[in-house]
Amino acid sequence: AAPLPKAQLTAPSHLPRPAWLAAARGMAAQVPASEPRVLATKGERKMFQEGEVRPLLESLAVQYYSAAPPPEDIVGFLIEQLQQQQCLPPPPEGALDEGDADEAEELREKVQDLKAHVEALQAKQRKPTLTYSKP
Repeated sequence: AAPLPKAQLTAPSHLPRPAWLAAARGMAAQVPASEPRVLATKGERKMFQEGEVRPLLESLAVQYYSAAPPPEDIVGFLIEQLQQQQCLPPPPEGALDEGDADEAEELREKVQDLKAHVEALQAKQRKPTLTYSKP
């Protein structure tokens, strides 16, 4: 499971407490699948990590290291195992659709802008500062 963005780590006002609390505790049957899982407190995040994420990662590690010979395509192997364990559909294949391609291009542009900004800040930091010392 992908990590949740920080914005989703607080209890949303549009969900009643039992729904988001049930989601945090992994009780998916009580929470519609369309609603995101929200972890409101540090304790709930820890419980989710220890109760769901860690066992899943341990299971994947056991399957990977018990495969003989170990698969060369680690990512493909892990995706395949997740699909089997969680009964997930295969991820989309092929080229990005138009919306995804536009988003990817916007992200590339943002990355380039940020890199230029970082370089400018580093160049500014490298410039020697003039100091005046008394004779």
